[in-house]
Amino acid sequence: LSILANLAEKDFQQVVRLLLEGVRAGKSLAACMAEHPEVFPKLYVNMVRAGESGGILEGVLRHLVEYLERSLQLKEDIQSALTYPVLLVTASGLSLTILFIYVIPKFSLIFKDVNQALPWMAKILIDFSYGLSRYGWIALLLLIGGFFGGAFYLRNPEARLQWDRWRLNLWVLGDLLRKLEAARFARTLAALLKGGVPLLEALGTVQGVVGNRQVARAIGQVQSRVREGKGMVGPLAESGVFPDLALQMIAVGEETGRLEGMLANVADYYDQEVKRATKRLTSLLEPVLILGMGLVIGVVVISMLTAIFSINDLPF
Repeated sequence: LSILANLAEKDFQQVVRLLLEGVRAGKSLAACMAEHPEVFPKLYVNMVRAGESGGILEGVLRHLVEYLERSLQLKEDIQSALTYPVLLVTASGLSLTILFIYVIPKFSLIFKDVNQALPWMAKILIDFSYGLSRYGWIALLLLIGGFFGGAFYLRNPEARLQWDRWRLNLWVLGDLLRKLEAARFARTLAALLKGGVPLLEALGTVQGVVGNRQVARAIGQVQSRVREGKGMVGPLAESGVFPDLALQMIAVGEETGRLEGMLANVADYYDQEVKRATKRLTSLLEPVLILGMGLVIGVVVISMLTAIFSINDLPF
């Protein structure tokens, strides 16, 4: 800890020094870490506590590092795959906003003093552009208000549960989210079990760190069944939150007494599945977004040219 206090980043040095002072005062490392929940999640604290009580702290820290590296790698892979589609959507949105707020109004000035009726498509675009430039701020305020209102609404536990359940049942994305949650659950539980944390305590920790309330509820049911001496697979299957293959692999792990190893296999398998599914999804989204953007711009250009040609009575 003394060496780490000098090597750590500036913001983290003070925390390490407090840990060092606590350990020198006779506290356990886990107890010192628990005093800083904003830095050390419950998962870390429980693994370190189990490592200290079992005299295998070095091995537990290795498992924790491996867990963090794999979790970070999966997160980076997903972010990398989604970067281009997000940039494409952002650029498309900005382009269309500029087109409707600045470009089309300039065309409308050309048609302003003309008594001749405009083609219906051009008229629709000009009216939409006029409404957007004049009342767009209202739409923006409604969007911002809707965002913050939705965030406030989701603070309600029951509303958050319904939202998370709905996300897991989405077309295409729901299957991807189930695989992602299966990988996270298996990876976290495997890391805790490898670190020497008892199964019941490990399930309680996993329940507290998962982000999806529907998955957390399912894990709570698993914990209750395990406390009664029953297996994990039954309540997980009843909840429907994880893919069937993951449940079958966990069942094999329970039956053979190799649960932590099988959980690690589940995590590795679904990490790869999430990466492949994300790449497939983005490879489909990219041409659709490009084609959609091209069609919108094409319709705008053709509509404006049609209106100009109709004013000048030019055949085309």
